[in-house]
Amino acid sequence: MNNSQRVDSNGRLSKEVKATAVVGANIPKDGANPNILQDSEYSEWLGHMLDKCPALSKLRRKDIESLL
Repeated sequence: MNNSQRVDSNGRLSKEVKATAVVGANIPKDGANPNILQDSEYSEWLGHMLDKCPALSKLRRKDIESLL
């Protein structure tokens, strides 16, 4: 990981950590953490994982067939 210091608009120092791997994503004991890729290298659907989901109460009011 690379650490760098930057000055924000208020003149305060902020510390930024740049990682090259997804720390903690390794499951096998002898495995390695996967590397972080450029945004363009990930599937389009992955970005939708951060979209806000409707509340469960709202989904319950909908017709089940419309959710399939």
